[in-house]
Amino acid sequence: MSTNTAVELNEILDFSLEFWKDMYLKRKALYKIMREHVAILTILSIFILLLCGALSGCTNNTHTIVKDERTRFIGTWILKINNSDIGTLILDSNSTCVYTIQGSTLNGTWNISNGTFTNTFFQHPRTFTYSFSDNDTTLTLTATDNGEVIVFKKKGQ
Repeated sequence: MSTNTAVELNEILDFSLEFWKDMYLKRKALYKIMREHVAILTILSIFILLLCGALSGCTNNTHTIVKDERTRFIGTWILKINNSDIGTLILDSNSTCVYTIQGSTLNGTWNISNGTFTNTFFQHPRTFTYSFSDNDTTLTLTATDNGEVIVFKKKGQ
């Protein structure tokens, strides 16, 4: 065997050795990444299972939720503009309401459903989205038809 052939063979073996060494290191790095992803997915799966287990004990009693929500509305609410009391809205537990503004009184009904508050005077319902603030002592109604915002403060609060 000639010296050139031995050198070429040695270079081929060196290249082959480097190639397989490089492939081994890449494969090792890939397996490390895969193990990290499997660990993350396992932890995430356990968390989701625990969350589902915790929530499975909850009951979805809509009647109770609506009843509790209704109790937040019941009472006398004061309509204030520029720190002056200009009206009251009395919401009773039997779904009747009395709205008094500047000496005029309207009798009607009220209801909550699907996250909206509806009051009806003279057989004309008006629907609002609502939110409570200040520990349920402030009620903000936003009319769904024109975006009018009305803010009430609970009497005695």
